[in-house]
Amino acid sequence: MPSPSPPPVSEYQKKLEQETASTLFQLVWSGVKLVGSKLWTEAAIRSATHEYATHYRQRFGDVKVLGMAQPVPLHEIYTAVCLLSTQHLRAFTDELSMEREFKKAGRNHWFASSEEKRDGIEVANRTRFLNILGAPGSGKSTFLRRLGQEAMLARSDKQAGEGLSTNYVHAKLPVLIELRRFRQDEVNILSAITQEFVTCGFPEAPVFVKAALERGKLLVLLDGLDEVPNYKLDEVIRAVKDFIDRYGSDNADGDGNRFVMSCRTAHYKNFVPKFSDVVLADFSNEQIEKFAENWFSSLSERQERTAQALMKRLKDPQHQQALELARTPLLLTFLCMTYQDRQDLPPTQATLYRTALEILLHKWAAERRVHNEPVYAELTAELEVDMLAEMAATLFGEDRFFFTRQHVTDHIKRFMQNELNAPKTLDADQILTAIEVQQGLIVRRAQDAYSFSHLTIQEYLTAKELWSAGPTVWKSVVRDHLFEERWAVVFVLMAGMGKADELLLAMAESCQQRWQELVSASERLASVDAWCRDGLLQVDGDQCSSSRLAATRFALLALARELAIARDLDLYLTLERERDVNLALSRARGRARDLDLARARELARELAFDSSFDSNTDLAFDRDADRPRAGARARARAILSAIAEFSCLNPAALDSIRSGLAFDEENDPAMYFQNLWAIFHFAPADDGGLRGCQVLLMAWQLVVRCRDAAYRTTATGWDSVCDLMLTSPTNSRATDA
Repeated sequence: MPSPSPPPVSEYQKKLEQETASTLFQLVWSGVKLVGSKLWTEAAIRSATHEYATHYRQRFGDVKVLGMAQPVPLHEIYTAVCLLSTQHLRAFTDELSMEREFKKAGRNHWFASSEEKRDGIEVANRTRFLNILGAPGSGKSTFLRRLGQEAMLARSDKQAGEGLSTNYVHAKLPVLIELRRFRQDEVNILSAITQEFVTCGFPEAPVFVKAALERGKLLVLLDGLDEVPNYKLDEVIRAVKDFIDRYGSDNADGDGNRFVMSCRTAHYKNFVPKFSDVVLADFSNEQIEKFAENWFSSLSERQERTAQALMKRLKDPQHQQALELARTPLLLTFLCMTYQDRQDLPPTQATLYRTALEILLHKWAAERRVHNEPVYAELTAELEVDMLAEMAATLFGEDRFFFTRQHVTDHIKRFMQNELNAPKTLDADQILTAIEVQQGLIVRRAQDAYSFSHLTIQEYLTAKELWSAGPTVWKSVVRDHLFEERWAVVFVLMAGMGKADELLLAMAESCQQRWQELVSASERLASVDAWCRDGLLQVDGDQCSSSRLAATRFALLALARELAIARDLDLYLTLERERDVNLALSRARGRARDLDLARARELARELAFDSSFDSNTDLAFDRDADRPRAGARARARAILSAIAEFSCLNPAALDSIRSGLAFDEENDPAMYFQNLWAIFHFAPADDGGLRGCQVLLMAWQLVVRCRDAAYRTTATGWDSVCDLMLTSPTNSRATDA
């Protein structure tokens, strides 16, 4: 069977080969005369350097991971990396100080290091012996490959015309050695380097390599120390040290060979002290955006602004966790591939994170054909996930994200003994090390402070553990944590793990219970609830779906908010007009912000499936005292128009509201709104209060998010949820949770 033909070479790739071959020729030709061999003709060197450039591009110039149909040229997607020193690992003394800092940063992504990030090429320019550390899939190999390409381009300060240039300042001939080759090959770095030039037809390659090394002309790139199996690791480390001792000295010009090595952070134990250690920083939002632009770079994708559409999805609050995954280049590649196939992210977030977890667990290592020892002979990938999920859920329930090494090894021992009847002499520390090195699911953040590699991974594992435990367990969690914002993602992920009817109903029942508590604590709120039920919801239930009825209720709350703002402004302006109109407007503006119940309008729009229902609630304040009030009324009319389109309110109810929108200072027929808008003011603690209403609306909105993220729901199940949205606590039909 004939082998598949190689992918076509683009014009840019051809130009890249020509430029690199030209630069390589200059690098080689300037030193070969010192060898004194008659075989070193100009024609032979040009042929060999062109072959070397082609060979490098074919082996290291393309990216093909995660089942890509075709490789992608490295230069088309590469994004400049940033590096940090390892000093940040000593910035915190324990996991408690790190926990405080993480929560102080708002639990968004990993808290920013105070240390300035530095461009990778700039660091490589300054450091002769450089060790690049990072988690699996963080881009270590990609950086070394790109650095080799950069070294083969003309120096930017000497470049003229339209040619390609580099910011790498050292005129060195790059050679990249993948250290995993020593699994089978003899451990001989000099021989491995020589073979690279023999393959490309360099005349007298051994003589040339020896001369180049002795004159300090090479950039030696040693990729993947962590990919060397343990039984050969000591031998490889000794070989690296001996090679550097022999060829790492300065030459007569005060310069010498340069060395860059890569290794997974958890694997490295200061094996080669001569190297300066740096850590690959996670991608910033700007780097993610640049990567996406590079990925979606075809003419049609640029015209359709595909990269911008993906970024808009990732920046959506509902996909914050996907944005966190995107900070790892490997998982960002997965997201781009997924979006390219679907023109959207997966319909359920649980599917997205489950696939990301599989990539980190074994798919990445399998594609790279890295042979590492199994974590434990009887610990399958499925059991390992269960082990980590159990720990993740316990920590998340305690509002903890960081833990000591002792904590996780104790958990490993308990799990292994309970599930696999492992011996008490089990080396849990060795298992943790394997999980760190091979998968990077658990990482060391400081001296003795560990965490999951992504907060999203911990949230997903927590959701998996709770869902697997069954309804009795997760219904209890809903009752205890539904109104805590940090649990929102866990509930959304649980909804994507199976038929979600029971989960949604349990959440709705908790919301109804909270509404009951608020109404019981507030006479004003009780009168509002009765008003909504008896005064406005005059509908024919057979003519309107439960979703639209529920949407009407929340839209009416939003409508009342606009009328409340108008009345509030009237009140302030009346009281303050004689003193200071500007001060009155300022106070009214602040009060309007306090009254922000945009969630009610957004929830109504989502439930009604009506994109024309505007969720923008900003006020345009003006020095004119009457315009803010008029603006609030105008928005109220717009909301009413939307209600008339999607709701089943009878004409009498609609006319009643419309008459309320026409009120003026002399004749105010909207007094029946007085109780309704009053609850949105700061109320005494024993009177329900603004915060309670806002939290309830947030929880109801989470119910809708879970419906949208659900793996499967039924129409009758969702109707039951909407019925609870409509039910008055004074006449409740809610069932016991």
